[in-house]
Amino acid sequence: MININFLLISTDEVRVQKLTEVIQLLYPENNIISTSSSHEAKDLLIINKPAIIFCEETLPDSDIFDFYHEIIDLNLRDKIYFIVISENDDFDHLQKYIDAEFDDYLIGHNRTQIIYNRIRLGTKILSMKLKIQHENLLLQKMSKQLEEDIDNILKLSTKFIQSRLPASSDMLQDIAKMSVWIADKFNQFSKQDIKDIEIASFFCQAGRLFLPDNLLKTPVMSNGRVNNQMMYQIPIVTKEIVSSIEKFKSVGEILYHIYENLDGSGIPDKIQAWQIPLGSRIIRAVLDFEENRSFNNLDPKTTIEKLKSRVNRIYDGRVINLLEEYVDTQDLTETDKRNDIALLLSELKANMVTSREIKANSGIKLIGENQTLSDKHIQMLVNHSSTDPILGYIYIKKDSIESIKFD
Repeated sequence: MININFLLISTDEVRVQKLTEVIQLLYPENNIISTSSSHEAKDLLIINKPAIIFCEETLPDSDIFDFYHEIIDLNLRDKIYFIVISENDDFDHLQKYIDAEFDDYLIGHNRTQIIYNRIRLGTKILSMKLKIQHENLLLQKMSKQLEEDIDNILKLSTKFIQSRLPASSDMLQDIAKMSVWIADKFNQFSKQDIKDIEIASFFCQAGRLFLPDNLLKTPVMSNGRVNNQMMYQIPIVTKEIVSSIEKFKSVGEILYHIYENLDGSGIPDKIQAWQIPLGSRIIRAVLDFEENRSFNNLDPKTTIEKLKSRVNRIYDGRVINLLEEYVDTQDLTETDKRNDIALLLSELKANMVTSREIKANSGIKLIGENQTLSDKHIQMLVNHSSTDPILGYIYIKKDSIESIKFD
């Protein structure tokens, strides 16, 4: 059992003696400290926590409510059980202590059985509170250790994949970074969902390990079609590898569907559109973006245009829009040279001209490219975004923004 101290704050020596006798009967081994000063009590409490406090409501050197808040300011509240001793048994008078979140009150000190009950209750509650704190601390340590173990698994897996695919290490890092950024922009994933997408990104090449050497540098799919019969097994193998770790079951499901096409012509299950997990759609777009750049030696802008031409057949248009936004916003030197700028909905004004389509999170196109905005357009966007948020930023041509001067 956790050792709990008792702190008696009172100027009444008879009261202190009575409370001490009752506490010693119940807990003869526990430490009992008494003082008449609230200032001294704070110092004693810092040294002798956890503690059950019996404190009379009228202190010679402090208001009891001020004393109580000083304890809170010292971050000691969760290590005490605070009982106010009062001579006034008026309900409204006592209720103010409960409303202020004191733990309990005691009327006088003459009724031994009531004192017994207060001590037993306070001891049980404080012991339970301290036990929960201890267990929470252990859970936090276990959670942190689990996260470290997962990170170590990812590092080991990346090195293992790299042993067969030498160029994959940097690519996997980039795929994970982009996928997480895009997933976060959707505002519909939990923290764990985003972590699963990140983990899946690092494993997205795992199924290629069984391929012969002559196929290692061949993309699994080109223009939505499988490049080799052996590659039909990649989603199945990837899922089996990853799902062997119980913690990664949902990760395996994401990876199983990354080669599905939006029109239902992909592998392995030929599901389409919303049936494909959004995490799978994100990783597929980012993976193809990186592979096109790597295998075909394409620059980012050309690669994005290539992916955009296959929206709604292979890719989710919303994902491609966000991928394009990521590429633009991450390359700051190129951003300075662009003729458009990303704005929030609240920054739009009439006569601004869009440089890209404005889409909602649902995928609906709200306003086209090269559209001069009117007040009606802006109000429509505001109204629509209340139920279906705008996807990403809104890109406006710089020369249509009067308040900003560009060299």
